[in-house]
Amino acid sequence: MQIFKVKLTESAIRDLIGITEYLNNFSAETALRYYDLIHEKANSLGILPTGYSLVRDDRLRKLGIRWAYVRNYTLYFTVDEKNHIVFVENILYSRRAYDVIL
Repeated sequence: MQIFKVKLTESAIRDLIGITEYLNNFSAETALRYYDLIHEKANSLGILPTGYSLVRDDRLRKLGIRWAYVRNYTLYFTVDEKNHIVFVENILYSRRAYDVIL
């Protein structure tokens, strides 16, 4: 089984910083917990990343955007099968309209 390298794009890094800053306003412990959970989930995408579903939106589906939940957040990612890399594109609050943001 080939393990894929996982990379967070600049946009995903900005999203993660925004999430932790927002949660830190309420609880530093919660912010740290979510930061760790999101990182763990992102790293786990390296194992069988194509097993995750493509998004429903036709435009984004054609771009190969897949998704994975982490509690209240969704990681949107693409898979470069040739180079064995997973690119986490965005990390968004799950109730946001992702098709407008991505």
